[in-house]
Amino acid sequence: MGAGFASSDGGHPKVHNCLFKGNTALSGAGAYFQTANGARLKDCIFTQNATTAGCSGIELSFSRDIKISNCTFYKSSPSNDDTAVINCWKSSVSDPIIMENIIIAWSERGVPVNWTGGCVIDVSYSDFFGNPGGNWVGPLSDVSGKKGNISKDPQFKDKAAGDLSLLDSSPCKDTGNPGSPNDPDGTPADMGAFLK
Repeated sequence: MGAGFASSDGGHPKVHNCLFKGNTALSGAGAYFQTANGARLKDCIFTQNATTAGCSGIELSFSRDIKISNCTFYKSSPSNDDTAVINCWKSSVSDPIIMENIIIAWSERGVPVNWTGGCVIDVSYSDFFGNPGGNWVGPLSDVSGKKGNISKDPQFKDKAAGDLSLLDSSPCKDTGNPGSPNDPDGTPADMGAFLK
């Protein structure tokens, strides 16, 4: 669990501007949070992470008050078509997992996000595109096209070469949550990680 990063037993890490690439694990190959409280992930890229039995990006269990913002997930490989890039289970319903300004695109299998066992994930101002199991599906089917959410090609500059920054014509450019702080270049927040 958590080949790239792991936090448990009440930890509340702040993880910013990190690259999680090419990790393999049973589940949560990019990052794994168990009984985490108040964790924050911002401006991180998760790419080419794979699992043998679960989600490939971030696994959350028994956790509360988690916020994931301005992160990009590309070419994730969950264990099968029924699993997700981000999965949450048995976490606090009263403290939903907050996800905003996220891109999840071109996963190799599975769906972008799933949750069970009392967990709730609140997704806004995010782009889910090109995922084989569908984009806004399952528990997220009712927020497709709402709360700033879209399903459009994010237009990475050169995804084949690993450049996941956005073209100026990208539908994710300057269209993040208007309540978010401006990007470091002074423009409105983008969806996805801001690459300097």
